[in-house]
Amino acid sequence: MSARSQYRHGDLRAAALEAARAAVAVDGAAALSLRAVARDVGVTHAALYRHFPDRDALLAELGVEALQQLAADQERARARTADPARALEAVALAYFRYALRDPALFRVAFVLARKSAYPALRAAADAAERPALLALHRAAEHGLIASAEVPHLAVMSWALLHGFSTLAIDGQFGEGAIAVPRGATAAIERALVDGVRRLLRIDAPT
Repeated sequence: MSARSQYRHGDLRAAALEAARAAVAVDGAAALSLRAVARDVGVTHAALYRHFPDRDALLAELGVEALQQLAADQERARARTADPARALEAVALAYFRYALRDPALFRVAFVLARKSAYPALRAAADAAERPALLALHRAAEHGLIASAEVPHLAVMSWALLHGFSTLAIDGQFGEGAIAVPRGATAAIERALVDGVRRLLRIDAPT
C-alpha cells in the first residue's frame, strides 16, 4: 500500500513514515525533508508538522524502528545457543546481517548523535546494545573474559561490528590492497567473527 493510499485511510503519521522510509532508501537521510515527505503523501507541510515538529523528529522515529529490529535480530541470535562463545559470534553476525539487509534504515539509526533528546530513540538504542552486553556478561560468568573488562570490551566490540558493517554497506571491502571479492559476504563474515574472537582473546569454539 502506498503512503498516499494509507493517508486516504486517515493515518497521516504512518503514511509519512512510509514515505520517509522510501525516500531514505533512495537518497539517504541527509536528503530527507519534511516538505518532500508532505508532498509525497499529498498534504501541506503544516499538516505534517502536527505529527513531526522537525526533520530530526521524523528521523528519530525511523531510528527507533531500525534499532528495535536490530535489537530483536541480535536477541534471537543470542538466544539460539547456550554456548557463550558462539552466542557472541551470533550477536556479531546478526548485527552485520541487519546492516546488509536494510542499509538505509541501519544508517538512520545512527544519524542523530543526541539520542537523549528523543526518549524513545534512547530506549531503542539501549535495547540494541543489550544483547551484546548480555553475551559478554555470560562469557565472563564462564571465565572466557574478565568481568572487569566487560564495559571496555563492549565498546571495542561495538566499534568493530559497526566498522565492519559500515564498510560492507559502503562497498569498501571491494577496493584497495586488502580487497575482498565483491559479493564475498561469507569471507567478510569469517573475518568479522575472527576479529571478535581476537578482540576478546577467545579461542574458536570446537
